[in-house]
Formats: sequence, C-alpha cells, structure tokens
Amino acid sequence: AGRPDDPRALVLVADAAYGAGDIAMAVRLARTAADAAHEPALLCEALSVLGRSTFAADPAASDAVLRRVAQVAAEHGLLHWRVQALFGLGSHEHTRGDPVAPSLTAARELALEAGMLVVVVQADLVRANAILLVNGPLAALPLLHAITERAERLRLTGLQAMAELIMAIDAGLAGD
Repeated sequence: AGRPDDPRALVLVADAAYGAGDIAMAVRLARTAADAAHEPALLCEALSVLGRSTFAADPAASDAVLRRVAQVAAEHGLLHWRVQALFGLGSHEHTRGDPVAPSLTAARELALEAGMLVVVVQADLVRANAILLVNGPLAALPLLHAITERAERLRLTGLQAMAELIMAIDAGLAGD
C-alpha cells in the first residue's frame, strides 16, 4: 500500500509474513502495529496476528496476548474478535491435552448466539477430535455425523470433507 507506518498496512504485512513462514517478521510487525493501533478493532487484529505468531515459540505469551484480545473485544463490543480470541485459546487448550477446552466451548456458544455458524462447525471439529483422542473413535461419531449434516446444509464443503475424513479415520481405527 506504500504506507509502511500505517498500522493497518503493518497488520496486513505481518499476517502475510506469518502465512509465508517468516515468524520473526510477523512478530515484529504485529507488535509495531499493536503499539500504533488507535482503534480497538485494529488492536485486536494486530494482537491476533501476534498471538498466532508467538504460539510455537512461547505458548504462554501467545495465550496472554489472546486473553488481551478477548478482553479488549469484550470491552468494545467486538464480538468477532472475541470469538476468534476464545477460539484460539481453546485450540491451545486442546493442543495441551485439555479435552474440555473451556475457551473453545465459550467461543462456540458465543458464535452460535451470534449466528457465526462457520465457527460453530470449526469448534465442533476440534471437539470431535478431542473426543476421539480421549474416548476413542466410536464416541466421536455422533458429533461427526451432526457436523457433517450442518456443514452440508451450510454448503461448507471443506469443513464437511474434514468431518467425513475424521469419520473415515474413526471407522478405520474401529476396524471398519
């Protein structure tokens, strides 16, 4: 955009750097963007990129950043960013082996209330994976069937395919 000092441009470049695998640049630019952000939505966006970018190197710092996003979003009525932050925290909880992942549950509930059905399906996929890992393949099948049906109704073919793939893996693990 030719605006290297504009925090909006910095967030975009930080996110692009993260996508390209340049984590150090993503962290640096996201921090700079967050420091320069003058509006809550832009701060949430910059911090979200920072949270994603720092997870592998420092999960605790990443969680702290995402908690800040959730707080800022709640204070300013930014539901999208609050849901995204809680989803990220819940994914981290799940990654650390928490099958309940309370932040993921909170993200799902908020998303459902707000009609953010893509996030609901995504959260259910993470939950189904946790059920598979903790309780075994057969325990996850009812939720996976529900996910498949919801994703099909919403024409979310990629998420539907993911649910069907997990069902196929479950069936294989169960000997079918």
